[in-house]
Amino acid sequence: MTLSERSQGKSLMNAENFVPSEGCLSTTKDRHQSPTNDVMTRRGDATIGMSSHFSNIQGGQQKAMMINDLADFASQLVEALSIELTGLVKDKNYNGIQEYLKNRKDKVNSELNMEFASFTGLEYALYRDDWKMAAIFFVHGANPEYNEFDGVIQTMAAYYGMGGPDIMEGFDRNNPTPVKGFEGLKLLISDTDEVGKAFIRVMEFLHSGHIDLKTDYHKLCSCLHTLSEDLQYSAAELKSFIIACLLTFRHFGMSSDTAIHLVEGVVFDKIWDILENFALRVPDCNKQDEKGA
Repeated sequence: MTLSERSQGKSLMNAENFVPSEGCLSTTKDRHQSPTNDVMTRRGDATIGMSSHFSNIQGGQQKAMMINDLADFASQLVEALSIELTGLVKDKNYNGIQEYLKNRKDKVNSELNMEFASFTGLEYALYRDDWKMAAIFFVHGANPEYNEFDGVIQTMAAYYGMGGPDIMEGFDRNNPTPVKGFEGLKLLISDTDEVGKAFIRVMEFLHSGHIDLKTDYHKLCSCLHTLSEDLQYSAAELKSFIIACLLTFRHFGMSSDTAIHLVEGVVFDKIWDILENFALRVPDCNKQDEKGA
């Protein structure tokens, strides 16, 4: 056997005994397609990832839109509630105001648009000389630190562009801004209005959270003397009440200083109860006197 024949026979024998592996069964065409398939797979994964990314973006946008919608709704609700309170105040609906503030204490200092000016409920009540309404707002937590009235009162001339608005005395004419605190409330009443002054003093005593009998007693008695008809409580009654309390505490062996300190707390509660009773009392319509705008 020649070398050529041996070589040929060996090749045939190897060919007969050769079992190709799975990877070797792929054709040239298959081998050229495999990288393409890998690329497509990677592209598919990337597409899924991008789709997920865009879904997250869309989800975030939807959440942002929902938050904006809720904010708009809340703003509209606040405006509607303010309009509701404004209507109750304009109508002097005392029971309605009390029910409203009982359920919405957060609105007690809200701004009320009265067309000719903006006020809080407490400010508007004092501007109108409506002491009962002022008491209602005050006992429900009205705080003059949130005053809204800036002294500007719109007039018909200003409305039609034929003049400027009026500025109440005491407010800055060049830069009208609200005057915070009880000083701002005092600007809403006339210098000759002793009843209005007395009401504001009583509220100021109560707002401070403490009554000092040594410095406040005579001022408080003066206020009660002026307001006795409205509050149905006189300075003489307060004097008798204080004496009775002092004698009672002294009877139990307390020192004068301790007794006075305790009486001050009792008097504070008493004045608060008097003002609250005035706020809740059914009004006498014949005594209501409204100040013109």
